[in-house]
Amino acid sequence: MAVVHPGRRRWRLGLVYSGAHHGLGVRRCEHRARDQGARESETPEPSHDQCMLVSESMRGPQAGDRHRTRDRGSFPAADRGPILSQLRPPPERHLRLLTAFEHLGPVPRAGVTVVLVAALGVVDYLSGFEISFAFFYLIPVALAAWSLGRRAGLATALLSAVVWLGANQLAGNPQAHVTVLAWNTGTRLGFFVVVTELMTRLRVALERERRLSRTDVLTGVLNGRAFHETLAAEMARATRYARPFSIAYVDLDHFKTVNDRFGHSTGDELLQTVAKMMLAAIRRTDTVVRLGGDEFAILLPETEGAAARRAVDTVRARLLDAMRARGWPVTFSIGLLTCHACPDTPDGLIARVDALMYEIKRSTKDGVAVAEIAAEDCDPGPHVEAAT
Repeated sequence: MAVVHPGRRRWRLGLVYSGAHHGLGVRRCEHRARDQGARESETPEPSHDQCMLVSESMRGPQAGDRHRTRDRGSFPAADRGPILSQLRPPPERHLRLLTAFEHLGPVPRAGVTVVLVAALGVVDYLSGFEISFAFFYLIPVALAAWSLGRRAGLATALLSAVVWLGANQLAGNPQAHVTVLAWNTGTRLGFFVVVTELMTRLRVALERERRLSRTDVLTGVLNGRAFHETLAAEMARATRYARPFSIAYVDLDHFKTVNDRFGHSTGDELLQTVAKMMLAAIRRTDTVVRLGGDEFAILLPETEGAAARRAVDTVRARLLDAMRARGWPVTFSIGLLTCHACPDTPDGLIARVDALMYEIKRSTKDGVAVAEIAAEDCDPGPHVEAAT
């Protein structure tokens, strides 16, 4: 039953009971006007399909849809609506000032901050006490807090408040009473301190999020995204200086058996043990990465084939000892690729070393497949060395 108010158009609601298995459905019926003289072209009635669409949207997802999920941010533009479709990440040019400022050393940054405060004090003095420049002191305060830390930000805030007070007094500010001067200076100092705290906490939060976005949560080593960035940087460095580097791709054999026999918590402990043993067996300049699941990678800069093979053998021996000590039936299939030239993209190199790993995994497992990319050889064939 619908209640129609005078002079207003209302949807008439009908309650449709479709039984215990279908639940309570609400269907919006046709659009009607109280004003009998309204033209049909002004208030077109919704079609049957539109009524059904409203009814379906109010009933919620159907049984066939309950298993369909989407990742956050994966909605196409047509499904996001006019507002979400226009959302874009902030452009990089907004951070160019802070980025250029951070390229300076700590002493030059502190010097630039003091010069900015002094320059603002001169401008504040020349403009007279009638015009307030207190807002612009936030520039050196924010720069100091962002790039030099909380203490430097607080010191810059105090310096800015003192410079503001001196500039206004020299400009002939008639507020000679000490209480008024102390109040005005204190409020500006408090404002500068609040901005310092906000900038410091924002910097800490951004650094934490950046670190978490590059770190595997379970093992604490780098994740695949960070590996691509690190590998691209190493490829550029190796190309510039004509120095070799090596990549090891490690896959755990029979990892599913551990999960099935001992449980997923033991599987997680196994992955953490593998990452810990890898980190303990390599140099500080090397990089351990978890690519996902039971696959790891090791990046060995400035390492030729023989040295890389010795390093991988050491890592593999320690891993096997750790697995045997804990009674885990896990071995390791490893692909090792040494690059004397970088003709490929990072994805191409990862695909090559991944193919090496699968070569040993399909043959004997528990071994190392070795290959090299020379300047004149961009498509090496793997040769497999079984475990000894």
